[in-house]
Amino acid sequence: AEILENLDGVDQWTSLVNQTTGPRTEFLYNIDPKKDEGSGEGPVGAIRFGKYKLIRGHPGYPDGWIPPPRSRVPRRFLNSTERGKSRKPHLFDLQADPYEKSDISHLLPDIVKDLEIRLGKYASSMIPPDDPPATSAGDPSNFNGAWSPGWC
Repeated sequence: AEILENLDGVDQWTSLVNQTTGPRTEFLYNIDPKKDEGSGEGPVGAIRFGKYKLIRGHPGYPDGWIPPPRSRVPRRFLNSTERGKSRKPHLFDLQADPYEKSDISHLLPDIVKDLEIRLGKYASSMIPPDDPPATSAGDPSNFNGAWSPGWC
């Protein structure tokens, strides 16, 4: 069998077959080399290592936190995070705070720094996105009511 090297995947087969915890300890959620519209900083993205998740850049609207679909999240958690107000990196302990409501970046600056370095390594090795300019050619009126990027 040919051995492939320098891949970013993790073999999950043993953990699937034996129903055990998988070997993955790090997960890149997203990375975008563009500058964040809110802060002007870039790249933006999110990474998890162990129980910690770092979000760099504006995480979204309405206030930066959106509950999972069909969740039974208590009302007190809805639209009550500080993420939408701040542009600094946010750190969450996903075991203690699975709803990502309490930014602990100020308490653990070394972990923030480590995750920033990890995110930076991914950013330095990524292939730039193919992001053509906006065009009206993708308007739904040109495709029987369906959206299209317009360039394909």
